[in-house]
Amino acid sequence: MTGFDIEQTLLKYGDIIHLQRPVSKYVKANAEQRASQFMPFDALTGYSDAIDEVDRVTDEAPDFDENSLQYQEINEKITILKNIIDQTPEITLRIFRPDGEKAGGEYLNVTGHLRRIDETNRIFSFTDTKDIRFESVVKITIGRC
Repeated sequence: MTGFDIEQTLLKYGDIIHLQRPVSKYVKANAEQRASQFMPFDALTGYSDAIDEVDRVTDEAPDFDENSLQYQEINEKITILKNIIDQTPEITLRIFRPDGEKAGGEYLNVTGHLRRIDETNRIFSFTDTKDIRFESVVKITIGRC
C-alpha cells in the first residue's frame, strides 16, 4: 500500500471505526500528575547530602592563650563593661560557634544590651535572655559596630 486507501481501511476496520471511544474506569490525571511519573528519583538516598556536607566550609577555631594580645583586650573590655553595667550598654560579641558535624565552626556577631556579667559561671547575659559563654568570645565591641 503506497498511500491512504479509504476502501482498504474500511474493509480492515469497518466493524470498529464508527464505535465510540471507550470510557476509562480510571480518573484522568492532570498534566502535572502525568509528568511526575517521569521525575528523576534519588537512587542513592542521602548521597547528595553527604557530598554537600563535605563541601561545606567551616572556619578554624580561634587559638589564643592567656598571654595573647587578643585575650588581654577581651579582659580589658570586660573590666570596662563591669564599670558601666548599670547602663545596660549595647555591645557586640564576635563569637565562635563550633560545628556539631565536623572540625571547625563559624564566627557570628551577637549584638544586644548587656544585663549582667557572671564571672563565676563565665557568662554574658543580655536583656533579651541570650547568654554567651566567655570561652566562645573572640572580640568585644562596646556600642554599635
